[in-house]
Amino acid sequence: MQHTARKLLYRTILSLLLRAFRLTLSSPCQGLWFLRFLLRQIGYNRIRNRYILQGINIPPLIIHSITKRCNLHCKGCYALVNQHRSGSDLTRRQKDSLYTQARQLGIGIILIAGGEPFTVPDLIDLCAKHPGILFPVFTNGLLLDPHLINRLPLNFLPVVSSEGDFQHTDRRRGTAVSEKLLPVLDALAQAKRFWGVSITVNKDNLATIASDEFTAGLVHQGCRLFFWIEYVPVNGIMDESVIDQDDRALMQERVDVLSHKFPAIFVNFPGDEQLYDGCLAAGKGFVHIQSDGALEPCPFSPFSDVSIAHTTLIEALRSRFLSTLRSREDLLRETRYGCALWENRTEVEDLLQSCKNSQNQS
Repeated sequence: MQHTARKLLYRTILSLLLRAFRLTLSSPCQGLWFLRFLLRQIGYNRIRNRYILQGINIPPLIIHSITKRCNLHCKGCYALVNQHRSGSDLTRRQKDSLYTQARQLGIGIILIAGGEPFTVPDLIDLCAKHPGILFPVFTNGLLLDPHLINRLPLNFLPVVSSEGDFQHTDRRRGTAVSEKLLPVLDALAQAKRFWGVSITVNKDNLATIASDEFTAGLVHQGCRLFFWIEYVPVNGIMDESVIDQDDRALMQERVDVLSHKFPAIFVNFPGDEQLYDGCLAAGKGFVHIQSDGALEPCPFSPFSDVSIAHTTLIEALRSRFLSTLRSREDLLRETRYGCALWENRTEVEDLLQSCKNSQNQS
């Protein structure tokens, strides 16, 4: 089953990259980069398959929360809640080594999150040093200006966080945040960058963000990528904002409709996990690396038995905890609230402790 899921995920990534290439044909340099990166995926996939034959599971992408620092204090921020779990951020040399190792293992996509990535002074230079990797960088956008935007390398894809309209965004992110973002989005459009937005979807904003009008407005501004990420309550307590199965079905329906109506890419996360025989976390499709190097199943499941600060990436990916978790289909199967690892967090934490106890005894 995992083999089938890997093949399907690989085809999905190729399909998204092909659409990105077509959307950037009016910008020759950006379009050529996407075409070359699309072709590079064939080589990356071969590398990962060679490791599979050795019994080592290498995911095609990594989420790296590059820093704990942030210039905002958004309500319900999982990174803010999990700050106490992590130590010092990785050094520049450690991050550079991580990205080099990732590329050598056939990992070509590294999603950069935070904190706020642009509080890292050398972020742009670090990403530019690894042109064979695509870096979608999730940012609140407030530290971006025309000078920085013009410095962004072609493999750097800014994804600006939003909550929908002005009211929803300011309610979660702070007064006048949405207004401050307007010149940033204008600057991205003027620079003819390929950029996107990341929207945390809940019951309050679903109708707004799924509408033709909202999408058309952002597409008109130059947005070509929409990440819809289901809201997960970081305090572990279910609340009225969490979407249900009917809402999730509506999301998928609207993603399909909007993809045909507008020249943009729509990614619904976690989306229909049944297509992949359950959650893609824990290395099945991706892993999360905390700012201090802890290797975790995903950002919403902050449990780890290994850190790349103390070992190589390939050794970290051999984690007993991740391997055991991938074999537990009952913990990865789609649930009522979408995020399987969040709903099964108690069992996942118990599994981590069991793996640690086994390692201590061996």
